[in-house]
Amino acid sequence: MTGAYANSRHPSITDGLTELYSFGFLHIHLAPQVAEAEFAEKPLTMYLYDIKGLKSINRVRGYAAGDALLRQIAGVVERLVRGEDLAARYGADRFCVVLPDTDAEYAETVLQRILSVISNTEFVIRDGANLVHLVMKSALAERNRGETAEALIKRAAAGANI
Repeated sequence: MTGAYANSRHPSITDGLTELYSFGFLHIHLAPQVAEAEFAEKPLTMYLYDIKGLKSINRVRGYAAGDALLRQIAGVVERLVRGEDLAARYGADRFCVVLPDTDAEYAETVLQRILSVISNTEFVIRDGANLVHLVMKSALAERNRGETAEALIKRAAAGANI
């Protein structure tokens, strides 16, 4: 009975707040993507980014304001990535995008486009009277030959100081 129960529990596919893929979904589906890229000898790149100052916004303006910002950022990211890319919430104020069949050079272009849109957008908090400009820190990692999904995540996280 315990085994049947354990096998029936799957991490949620989407993050309840942002509606991007969840951290659990990322971890489950990145390993097969890495294995497929290794087998096909194709590139796979991921980047992590971190929203600077979200803790301060939560403290000063409340968690509802921070949650609204997270939802808005997720919406921007979702509109700027391709259908085959995997955009996920990595943690509290952290996001991840996995780009299959994409080398670091092209992924850098995608990353800069997202960061540019976010840094040049005035995000609305509550009634529209409060506008916020956000700063994001990011790191990009292209899969190395023989590298596991966990190693790729760890390398990207180290680059972003996450």
